[in-house]
Amino acid sequence: DGITRRMAGMADSLTRSRSDAQGRPIFICGCGHSGTTLMLRTLRRVDGLSGPSKETNWAVFPILSHRLDSLRRLEAMISSQCRLVEKSPIHVFHLERLFEARQQCQVILCVRDARDVVASRKARGDTVERSLSKWIKSIKIAKKYSEDTRIMVVKYEDVVGDEQALTLAKLSRFLDVHVSTEHLVPGTQSCTESFNGVSAPAERPIEVNTRAGHGKLRA
Repeated sequence: DGITRRMAGMADSLTRSRSDAQGRPIFICGCGHSGTTLMLRTLRRVDGLSGPSKETNWAVFPILSHRLDSLRRLEAMISSQCRLVEKSPIHVFHLERLFEARQQCQVILCVRDARDVVASRKARGDTVERSLSKWIKSIKIAKKYSEDTRIMVVKYEDVVGDEQALTLAKLSRFLDVHVSTEHLVPGTQSCTESFNGVSAPAERPIEVNTRAGHGKLRA
């Protein structure tokens, strides 16, 4: 009857809505201390976006079925009307694994001045050589995928500097959501949490001086 058809239509609409949202997750990555935490905290304040507040490293699993299992657990924890937004810096080295798991996903690849990255990582106990090596590798990857429409490379200096308004406007168009300065919240801590059974190695918060004038912000 008519009621049954309407109920079936509503169920089908909800199914499509969840499928559409989950089919286009947003993954944030980049060399550690390049602004990934700032980006995550900002996007989690945007209507229609949701996800864990810390990195999960779900894509490091080499076997696709394992990655899909972890990703589904993450998606199951958010509203069916929301798109997943997830940050794991290490995923910059596993971009193809992201696309293999979700072909329509979008990636925000954060980059930052090498001197600030090295200084920040060094303050966390990393060596200059190791920090610089990771930065170089991530920059090469950013250049390799610079023309890929699924990826947007975002400079930390543009997010916090004079190009902020223009950068957020570009980000809004890329993600098809509204991102403004009202959403911009500096990250002040870094550690990991278990998000439905998916977790990453813990980190300890620390205050880091940067040349960008944000001396106590965790990027």
